[in-house]
Amino acid sequence: MVNKRNLFRTGLGISAGLSALSLTGCASPNVSEYINQTPALDLKNYSLQLICPDISISTAAAFSTIIPKVAAFNLCKINELPVHDWRNYIFNDFESGIFNLFPQLAAIKQQLYQQGALYAAMSGTGSTVYGIFAKGKQASINIEVGFKSYFFEDI
Repeated sequence: MVNKRNLFRTGLGISAGLSALSLTGCASPNVSEYINQTPALDLKNYSLQLICPDISISTAAAFSTIIPKVAAFNLCKINELPVHDWRNYIFNDFESGIFNLFPQLAAIKQQLYQQGALYAAMSGTGSTVYGIFAKGKQASINIEVGFKSYFFEDI
C-alpha cells in the first residue's frame, strides 16, 4: 500500500529540479542537495487535490515560454509562512506562458481558489494543477477538457 505522505514528498522531490531553476536561496546545481535543504512540510491539517487534465505539454514548449527570474521568496523558509499566504509569495514561472497556451489550466487554478483553496499552482511544467485546502474540503472542477481528479488527506 502506498503511504500518501511519502507519495506527496516524492512528488515534491520530483518537482524540486524545476524549483531549483527558479534560483531560490536553497537552489543548488545538485537537486538532491536542494531537496535535503528544503524543510519537511507539516500538512496534516490540509487536503490536497490534484487535477490532471487531458492536456499534453511538451517540455520544449514549456521551456520556450518561461522567463526565469530570481525568486522573491526563499523556499527554505516556507515553514515560516501560513499556507494561506503562499499565494502571495510562491510562484511557478511556467504558469504565465503555459496559461496563455492552455487557458483551461488557468481556469482550473481559478476554480480551485474560488472554491476555497488556500494555495493553488500548476505542478512543474504542467499540466497538473493542484490545490491545498482545509482538511476535508475539495473543489468541483468544470472545464471543457477531460481530466482526472485525485484527493488526498493526511498528507
